[in-house]
Amino acid sequence: MSFDPQPLLAGLKPFQRATVDYAMSRFDAGVSRFLVADEVGLGKTRVAQGVVAHVLSRLAPEERADIVYVCSNGAIARQNLRLLNILQETEVRATRLSLLCDGSTKLRTDGANFIALTPGTSFRQGRGPGARS
Repeated sequence: MSFDPQPLLAGLKPFQRATVDYAMSRFDAGVSRFLVADEVGLGKTRVAQGVVAHVLSRLAPEERADIVYVCSNGAIARQNLRLLNILQETEVRATRLSLLCDGSTKLRTDGANFIALTPGTSFRQGRGPGARS
């Protein structure tokens, strides 16, 4: 895949760009997860766009990236997936976790898949301490 992240990154505010750069440096150092937590309205979704742009720019033509967005409800998930889908040529899916493994959700084998999961439809919620299966 050939994707130039610079136009998107140029539109970020300096503190958002610094967060994207720091997240990418952590990924380059071998970290497999990174959490961005901030006040409402400071651009966490824009930071996520920057990280997605970097990831897509590094994909080889035969590779794929699964962008999974966990959100509090389906309406916000659909709204933010449209923002995260910087390619605009890839279908986005607000779906259930169980549908990803049963074959009914057709994922691309190359390029990017944008998937949203919400606790109400994807995760069993309860007050217990959790259990290993």
